[in-house]
Amino acid sequence: MPWPALIGNSESSPCISAGVDSLLYLSAWHHCPPYDFYGISRPYPIETTPDMGACEHPDGWVNDIQNPESVLPASYELNQNYPNPFNPTTKINYELPITNDVNLSVYNLLGQKVVTLVNEQKKAGYHQVAWDASGFASGIYYYRIQAGEFQDVKKMLLLK
Repeated sequence: MPWPALIGNSESSPCISAGVDSLLYLSAWHHCPPYDFYGISRPYPIETTPDMGACEHPDGWVNDIQNPESVLPASYELNQNYPNPFNPTTKINYELPITNDVNLSVYNLLGQKVVTLVNEQKKAGYHQVAWDASGFASGIYYYRIQAGEFQDVKKMLLLK
């Protein structure tokens, strides 16, 4: 059965009228587009609560960010890697309130640098870097960020 034939066939679905037309995320209001994936005005019928579902927007995400500068982080942050423990890849997120030179490196238990993940100027915002530790032994590693005067260290565990 083609995808459009499946849409709107169940008025008893818990997704009917369970969506939102805007939401506050990272201190900024985000608004869904005025038309759904098929070009139908949303919500439909007018003056109802929108339906919840991936077909509300072709990208599966809201758009039309109001005040983009308010989406920037308020402070520096180095987040815990995910997943942790990991095998063999993990992701490290960090936040920069202003553009800065960033050095993000991984160290072993002896304090020896084993890899540099980032060593360049990065714009203000939210950043993510992945580490593929396929060539490294299981164990505890530390990752350290330096961005201007900010520095922080976190621990992670590689389990093979």
